[in-house]
Amino acid sequence: LEDEDDEDWESDEEEEKEPSPKRVKTRSNSKEPLRDTQVTERTDLSVEERAKELYQNIVKSKDKLFIVTRPQENYSKLAWHVAQVDMEETSLQAAKRTGKYHVRYWIRNLQDSKKQLVRSCRYWPCINEFKKDGESLGPLVPIKPAKAEETLKKKKHIYFWYQDTIDLLENMVVGPFNFDTSYKIPTYAWETLLRRADEMGIRVQNVDRVVPLDEDDVDDLDDNGNPCASFMHTYWQIDWETY
Repeated sequence: LEDEDDEDWESDEEEEKEPSPKRVKTRSNSKEPLRDTQVTERTDLSVEERAKELYQNIVKSKDKLFIVTRPQENYSKLAWHVAQVDMEETSLQAAKRTGKYHVRYWIRNLQDSKKQLVRSCRYWPCINEFKKDGESLGPLVPIKPAKAEETLKKKKHIYFWYQDTIDLLENMVVGPFNFDTSYKIPTYAWETLLRRADEMGIRVQNVDRVVPLDEDDVDDLDDNGNPCASFMHTYWQIDWETY
């Protein structure tokens, strides 16, 4: 694990006073009602109609966050992740028709992950350091959300914010929603994930547990009986053909 800034791992209340840079969304307005605006449960709409409704909801959303599902090797059930739509990297005309968006992933703060329930952690950009080959991802790098864009611009050949293009109509569980205070995920988003887990085949046993990012999860066994590996190195697989 590489540490871009030692203080980044600390639960420092002062960081909440930092302004966020462009494209790194922050927290929701406390006066804004938290609503589940997803359209995946609608059965009376065509794909294009659902895609248009989804687009309208995303445009209205400040932080444009989703909990989404992704397959994981050796697991029959899906994993869940926190993702944020990147409108600048999305083909908006295609998105309006298909529901496919470019997203960036957010992950639990390391120090929070060691002592807080998964649902209670702060979420920070999922940024990794490139290995020497310039393509494979190495250690996770802790960078405060307010510093992420600036750091990536300065070190674009060193760091990579994990991202992907996904079909939100197929893969979203809940969203779009905004960060709660301190870059935390609002309660209603977690409740929606738990409610939809069985029907969507999602592994959610970690939501109400303390799961350190830098340790294997011995309570989350794959189909071969092996524990879920530490998130730090081999979890993400990059399809470079999409970039």
